[in-house]
Amino acid sequence: MSTLNGNAANKIERVYQPPTVDTKNELQKKVESARRLAENLDGSLAVDLAEIEKMIADLGTQDETTLAEIQTELISIKKEKQEIKAGFNKEIERALDEKFIYWQEVAELIALGIATKTPVLMWGPPGYGKSEMTMSALKSIFDQEDIFVQSFSSDMTESRMFGGTDIKVLQESGRQIFLVENSFIKFRVVIFEEIFQAPPELLKSLKDLITSKTLRNGTQQEPMECEIIIGLTNKQPAEIAEMGDDERAIIERFPLQLNVAWESNEAKDYLAMFNKVIPSAFPTGPDLKSIAPILAEVISKVGATNTPISPRTAVHCLRAIQGAATLRGSEVVEKQDLLVLKYLDGLTEYAQTLQKEIDSASERASAEQRYIKAESALNGLIQNIQTEASQKSPSPIRFNQLAKAVSDYIDAISKMKVTEEFKDKKKKLNETADQWMTKCKQLSEENTRPDNSISNFSFE
Repeated sequence: MSTLNGNAANKIERVYQPPTVDTKNELQKKVESARRLAENLDGSLAVDLAEIEKMIADLGTQDETTLAEIQTELISIKKEKQEIKAGFNKEIERALDEKFIYWQEVAELIALGIATKTPVLMWGPPGYGKSEMTMSALKSIFDQEDIFVQSFSSDMTESRMFGGTDIKVLQESGRQIFLVENSFIKFRVVIFEEIFQAPPELLKSLKDLITSKTLRNGTQQEPMECEIIIGLTNKQPAEIAEMGDDERAIIERFPLQLNVAWESNEAKDYLAMFNKVIPSAFPTGPDLKSIAPILAEVISKVGATNTPISPRTAVHCLRAIQGAATLRGSEVVEKQDLLVLKYLDGLTEYAQTLQKEIDSASERASAEQRYIKAESALNGLIQNIQTEASQKSPSPIRFNQLAKAVSDYIDAISKMKVTEEFKDKKKKLNETADQWMTKCKQLSEENTRPDNSISNFSFE
């Protein structure tokens, strides 16, 4: 198994030449030199000494200077890796910000775990992106081949966890030797999915492994090469601790912990997620943008009366309503397509009232759009008034025109239909417009210059 970064492997291969005749002693000297070099490099390069030795043995070198070139390349690669490592937290942040909301603490925790090589435990309700965020964060700084995902279940065995059993050795000697090259302990990065689904005896083995950093299986002693271990579970740590001493002990081996959940499950949260998910996950098919605010409102209200709808289910809702629009042959998702939500987990019990909720959400979304347009129009009028007032010679005629425009705006506002949520906001717009209309009239009077030739009256 290669543990070299792909770029690093390419650099090493460039300095190797086609095989030439080499004596055993000369080859051994080169292997030993490579060994000493590898021992001087830190873990950030993750040099696999066995791989270097194999490359030297298989390919040989063209002349005595080639090994020195290899050493120079390895040192250069080491420096590059250190430079990448210094800013890896920013790479994680960029990766998570592309697709997720409420990702900041996850990014910080994973970066801290990597920097300190401390095991991390993330827990929380299903469907909030623990696995997806973890994988996105890790793939932003590690090669895919460096990452091992181990899923646990109640029927997991020690042999399976540690790569399988060497059947030949077992048959010949009765000893159980694990094929660790197939297991997680030989990977730089490990993700334990649902770790606490494992049987208690496996948790004991894991506890010993994480503590000693060595697989201790009788005479088989294998060092663990993992730089970071991330455990994921739907169970709360307090709940796990009540399961028994082994479970409590393994929790203590994961000092860095985080509850992965949203701060709130309001319509604004779902809409923020939709705005990130739609461009990447739904690049083709009927357009979802116009329906996203309505869907966010519906699932938020449904979740408020029961268990909140998970982000995963919310994305399934997007896929379902887009499918409904596709079946109609439409290029745009419409309100009627939301009726398929009755088939989604968490929304089935609301089938009878779903139409009412959709109508209400649709009206609220329309009212919000009307309010946004009205607010924008008023801001435009205010800007025009301020611009005219800043002129060297403001025009009273222009102020009268603007006052008339504001008056027309007030008439339009009075007729604008809004839902209960926007009544106070509508009233505020009306009051603000009335204040600026009065201001326009004042500015018109202040900038009207008297003509003494026609207004200088005297009857004495």
